[in-house]
Amino acid sequence: MFPVTPEGETMMTKRTVANIIKVLVIGILVVLASRVPFLHKKYEFVNSANSVEYKTHKSKYKEIINSRDFALGNLVNELEEGSLNIEQFIFNHRKVQELSSLELKEYTKIKKQLLSKYKYKGFNAYYLFLLNIGSSIMALLLCLLYFYILINPILSKAKKIVFSIYGSLFLFTSSYFILHALYAERVYNGDFPENWYLSIMRYVPIVVSLTIPILFYHYRTIEHNLKSVINKLIVFIAKSDKYIDSDLKKKEHLEDSFKIYDEITK
Repeated sequence: MFPVTPEGETMMTKRTVANIIKVLVIGILVVLASRVPFLHKKYEFVNSANSVEYKTHKSKYKEIINSRDFALGNLVNELEEGSLNIEQFIFNHRKVQELSSLELKEYTKIKKQLLSKYKYKGFNAYYLFLLNIGSSIMALLLCLLYFYILINPILSKAKKIVFSIYGSLFLFTSSYFILHALYAERVYNGDFPENWYLSIMRYVPIVVSLTIPILFYHYRTIEHNLKSVINKLIVFIAKSDKYIDSDLKKKEHLEDSFKIYDEITK
């Protein structure tokens, strides 16, 4: 192997650090792209129309209607039994209707206040904002990975395996939401089981972390193979000093070869 100067060792260390950073950035982007569309589940039942607060208030509507209908039914029975005359019936009927109308207005007022409180950046709830922006972030990160692959074509077997796994994760995420839109309401009464979401959030980072050593090995292999070729080329150039007559020039030629090697392997 061609000797490596201290400057060359420093450059090799920098290259290794750069490869580690590159692999970690790719891994983080894949984890984000796969998980971010599911972040909304954590907030779906907080400050939204699905929250306990809103559902509790919404249940009051039936109570108001049932109470009104019960009171009106009693008035009809009393009229039929003769305990009320027609004037009393009309008066009490109007009174029940007015009371019910006031309760419904108060109910509607509070309902609007709650819905207004739940709004976030133009969306009806924070979880809807997360769902919308999560899908957009996934699309953005996929585009970044796509451009990365265009600039750095997948040639090695290791890289093909890693990006096949990443592609499967994105395919699964997209298929999940398509199936959710088509079948969740009909099959699971509105939503898939919560443990499905939790499993996705838990296992996606694990899957990606298992691919990181493979991806790092891929970049290390490329670097090693390239340096091996460069080393052979520089050795060939260095040995060409037999065509140089002066010993001083031979020494200068060898030192220049060292410098060229270090510059190429930066």
